[in-house]
Amino acid sequence: MRQKLEQYPYIVARIKRLQKEIRQLQSQTIHAGAVMASQHDIPFAQRGVVISGLSKGTVGVIQKKQVELEHAICDKAEIERYIDGV
Repeated sequence: MRQKLEQYPYIVARIKRLQKEIRQLQSQTIHAGAVMASQHDIPFAQRGVVISGLSKGTVGVIQKKQVELEHAICDKAEIERYIDGV
């Protein structure tokens, strides 16, 4: 457990880094196109519609980082429970 206690500051920093990386990746949307559409109800006014989202590769990277984040959060919680029990 001592080795994990020594890793605590690094785990906390890793959590912050992963959260930041996930936020950055989520903001990297791509615009696939823009079209003109009309409303379904009266007055049927035309308006621009932008189609955007995340690429499949980006979604995969986000999911991988979220799994890493969950593991780091679990490690941090385990250390904190140990500290509280001492």
